[in-house]
Order: sequence, then C-alpha cells, then structure tokens
Amino acid sequence: MHTMNSRLVVQRAIQLLGIVGKLAIGVLILGVVVKSNVPSANAGASLAPEAASAVILPSQIIVPPNGIGVASVVIQNDATPNGLGAAEFEMTYDKTVVNALNAYDSGFLFTTGRTNPGTVGITIPLKSLDNIAGLAAVGLFSLSTNPAQGTPNGPNGTGTLAKVSLKGVGAAGTSSALTLQNVLTTDALANATNVTPGPGGLLKISNQPFLVLPGLVKAFAPSGVANDQLSSAVQIQNLDGSNPLNATLTYFTSPGGDPFASTTVSTTAGNRVGVDQRNDVNLGGSFAGSGVVGADRSAAALVNIQSTGTTATLGKDFRFASFTTLPGTGDAGTALVLPQVLKNITDAAVGKTYTSLIILQNTTDTTANVTITYNNKLASPLVANYTVPPWGPTYIWLGDVGGGGTPLIFGSANISSNRAIVALVEQHAPGLLSAYKGFVSGATSLKAPQILKSVFVADENYSYGTAVQFQAIGASSTVTITCTGINTTNGSPVNFSRTKTGTPDESFDQRTDGGIPNGFFGSCDLTATSPIVAIVNLQTNTDATRGTRLATYPALGSANGSTTLFAPQLLKNANDSTGVTYSSAMNVVGTASGSVNISVHYVGIRLDNGNPVDLTVPQTCNPQCDVNQRTLAVPSFFGSATITSASSIVGNVNFAGTNANPGDGYDNYTLIKQ
Repeated sequence: MHTMNSRLVVQRAIQLLGIVGKLAIGVLILGVVVKSNVPSANAGASLAPEAASAVILPSQIIVPPNGIGVASVVIQNDATPNGLGAAEFEMTYDKTVVNALNAYDSGFLFTTGRTNPGTVGITIPLKSLDNIAGLAAVGLFSLSTNPAQGTPNGPNGTGTLAKVSLKGVGAAGTSSALTLQNVLTTDALANATNVTPGPGGLLKISNQPFLVLPGLVKAFAPSGVANDQLSSAVQIQNLDGSNPLNATLTYFTSPGGDPFASTTVSTTAGNRVGVDQRNDVNLGGSFAGSGVVGADRSAAALVNIQSTGTTATLGKDFRFASFTTLPGTGDAGTALVLPQVLKNITDAAVGKTYTSLIILQNTTDTTANVTITYNNKLASPLVANYTVPPWGPTYIWLGDVGGGGTPLIFGSANISSNRAIVALVEQHAPGLLSAYKGFVSGATSLKAPQILKSVFVADENYSYGTAVQFQAIGASSTVTITCTGINTTNGSPVNFSRTKTGTPDESFDQRTDGGIPNGFFGSCDLTATSPIVAIVNLQTNTDATRGTRLATYPALGSANGSTTLFAPQLLKNANDSTGVTYSSAMNVVGTASGSVNISVHYVGIRLDNGNPVDLTVPQTCNPQCDVNQRTLAVPSFFGSATITSASSIVGNVNFAGTNANPGDGYDNYTLIKQ
C-alpha cells in the first residue's frame, strides 16, 4: 500500500507520537479531538453542510527537461461550521514523466490562530513520495489552543493546503496528468467533512528554450535597510508571430534554492504578458530568489525592478532598474566576466557611494561550484568560492566580501563554474539602482547605440551623461572608441575617438572628457585588439527633490543583431502604481556602417480610454536614430513593438519619468532579437 495508513491524518499523527487511544469513542491529544467512523448520536450534524472541492493550481505547469514546477493543492469554497482542522490527499502522476521531490505546508490551517504541530515536535506536512508507483500522499493538521473547547475554529473559504514540487524527468514534449484522489478532511473538532476532488492538472516538459530570471523579488531589502525595499515585475514576450504562448514561471528561493511556487500565464501570437511579483499571492509578504520560465513557444523576458512604495513617500530615494533575458542558455556559461563590480566606491560627480549585489543562478539540476576572482584595482585580487543550488540562486552582497580587511573593491570580476550559470550585477547606491547581465563571450567590435555628454531633456529637467566600462576576455586588450553624433545645443556634427588599454578593464567617461562638447548625442563603435565586453552607464545630474538617475546597458556585437527586434514594454504617459508617469524611447543603430531603414509596429492600448493601438511607423537611422514614443499619434500608450529592417540592427530602450513626479524612475533595457 502506498497510501497513508490512517483514515485521518490526525490519527496518523497519533501513531507517530506512539500514543494509543480508543479512537472509537474519541481521544483528546494536544487539543485535537479525533473521532472515528463509528456513528454517534450527532454524527450527521457534524458533517459540513456544503461540500468543498480540492483542485491543483496552476492547471498547467510547463517546465524545461529536468526542470522543476510546483503544484499547489487548493481547497475552494469551504464552509465547514468549525473550519478546517486537518486534510490529506494523494496526487498521482506518470512516473516516466514526473517525479515528486518534496511537499510543503502552506500555513493555511494556521491562519485563524490555531497551533502548528511543529511546536510539539511534529513536522508537517506528513508525506510519502513514491516515484516507483507515481503517487505522492500528503497530510497536515492544526492543533487547538483551547483543548477543552477545540477552539479557535479553523479557516474557511479558499486557500492553499500544500505545495508539491515536481521534476520533469521525461523527454522534451512529453506530459503527465496530475490527479487528486482520496481527499479527506476534518473540521477543527475532528469531525469528517465532505470534499470533492476537483479538476486535476497537467505537467508538460517543454521542447522550447527556457528562460532564467535572476533577481526576482518582493519587498526585499538587499542592503538590509528596511525602508529601502525592492520588488520586480516580468514581461514575457512571445517570439512566435503565428501561435499563442503558454508559459510557467517557477520561483526559487534564496538562500537554499527551494522551489517556491509556479504561476502560468498566456498571451497571443507575437504579444507579451506580465507577471507582477508585487501582486503575486504565491509569494506571500516578501520574497527574494529567481525564476525559471518554461514555455510552449520561443520566448524572451524583460524584468523591471523598482522600489516598493510610491514616489510620493520615497521622493529622491525611489529606485528602478531593468534587464532582458534571452531564450535558452545564451546568457549562461561556465566562464563569465563582469566588467564592473564595486564595494563602497564613491562617484565624485554625483556624490553617491556604490556597492554591487551579484546574483548567480544555476541553469542545471545539479549544484554548481563557483569561484569568483575580483580584479580589485585598489588592492590585490580577491578570490572567493560559492555554491549555487540546482535551478536556484545565490545572492552575494559585495559589502560582505573580503570583510573589514578589504574596505574597497573597484574593478571587474571573472567567474568560473563547473555548471552553466547566469550572473546578474545590480549596482546599489542611495536613490540609485542599475543592473546588467554577466557576459559569456566577447567580440573585437561592439556598438554603443546611445552615448551622451550633458544632454538636457526639457520635459524631464535632467542632463544626461555616459561612461563606457570595458573588460578584456583575456589578460588585456587595447580598445579604440569612435563616436559619431551631433551637438544638441547647435545641431553641428561631432566626431571623436579615444584609445585605452585595459588589463583587464578600463573606462571611457564622457562626462569628464574635456574634448567632447556639452550636448553631444550619438553612438559609438568599439574596436579591440582582442575580444572584450563592455557596459554603458547613463547618469544624470542630481535634483534636490527627485535625486539622481542611473541606468546601465551592454554594448552590443553583431551576434546581438537581427533584422527583427522586440521591445516587450513601451510607454507613453503611463502612470505606474508607484506614482511615476513613464514614457519611453528606443535607440536603434545598424550593426554595419551607414544608414538603415526601420519599421516599428506598435501593438497595445490607449490608457486614457482602453482602445486598442495598432500602428506602424517607418524611420531612417543615419547611423543612429531616436525612436521616441512621446511622439506617437496617441495621447497615451502601453504595449510592445516589433522593429524590422532589411539589414541587421541593435538597440536599447529608455524608460523615463516626467518632471512632474515627486520622486523619479529611469532605466534602460536591450532590444530582444528574434
């Protein structure tokens, strides 16, 4: 037998405790009255007047091969007079496709004040996970705080009883039904209640590339400052222009890497769908971890990270960052480089002190052993070792690296791992946040589509400047940056070049370069004697009320280019719940020299009236062009766009809040190639 031995999970608890009772007449144990199936004078009255149902959510779970999903067993519409006190269920599955890994209590039975059995040494849920039979048996119960009365009552309504983590062990393209059976419950007085097993679920193993999303958070304070909490939101872009997409985002916690919950969403052909961690009830009040997306179509994703709260309350302390992730393991590798890592480093231009948060995420089902070498220009290199759990994340706050013996870190980093991992670097300072992904390869020719020096934007009331940070893949590289653009103050053309050698890293800071005129707006080519990677930091002056803006984007090589690019989120006069009114602008440039013609197809809605928007706008880039959503022929817009060209192009997107905001938000992400 693979089922639980007892009729009720609380009877099973008695067996575990080694207590023998006369169940036929009732036994009082730790405040839980367990009543047998022997009829009594009031047996009929003890049954719940209405039957509840138990279902598996999400109803469809999509995971990559050897990936993990989480099935939540949810009780719905329970109206038990004394509330739920205990429950048990069995979940069956095809053992050749799915294996059960673990079961977790959700805490639902304790939401009315009843006691967790863990306080008396009983770990719940009680579980039997049999992957030979393809059956997971799970039980849980609560204890009374008033044994004589059996009070307080248990919960009613709808809630998650337990979660079961499942691993997809079958081949890509296979699937397994998930079925509930033998669902048994009692009320808070241990009277049996009626529950009907509802619809089961389906776990599918995707034959499409998966996505890895490091740094998913909800009300998370990375520096330990309670009033500086961050939350994320994900936009999943369907790269298939002909078919709808279904995708499952499975969360993994930090530390530990435990699978936490799964959420499944869908969208139409070529469109995008959002998953906002701020509103995801699966995550509870707070969360820090990562995500893996399994989908039935090719997909990419944009992750926005911003302050938890409103600009009205946070003012200049409001923070915002974004990054994109590509399908498959294009961002993953066993050797990665991070061109800029910081510990307690002050930027004199704006008077802000930065510290980096590095988030590593495993893309395999085996623990990764990782070594990071910090190339510290202010001291000797520092080497540290880490482990990254299967599919899960490891968070590294550089403020803790090296301890007091290494008060400052300024430079780059090299990562080696025995498993394919991705890395995300977040730069943190008071009122500032930016993010970039670690690099797995470099090139000898890169494009920076937006380079600025003291460019004033009137409707934002900020002046922007940039700095380019590069790192050699090997020991060193000599890099020449050649820039073409205009002086925005008088419209005159501007061209310049600079050369530096990085061993392994160096920077070109346009803000402090006296040979570049104020008002420069353009793009740059980076050519190197050996492969490099590079990032561009965009920063503004400081406003006394709204603070300083910061964003980071990667310089792009021909491998990043395509004749079709996607922008999963574009905005015009879009008011976020934080109080920021955002608009966006794209910067596009050809991967070859010369001009290029592009076509931008917008799909979304007008925010002022909800009407659909479907617009196509042509534009010529010579060599770079500013595609500004502020000039769209609608008063407001929320949606996405597909950018096409006859030749290969690359680009990025800026989000910017208006001058009217009491606080501020700004960031940048890379356009996604098909």
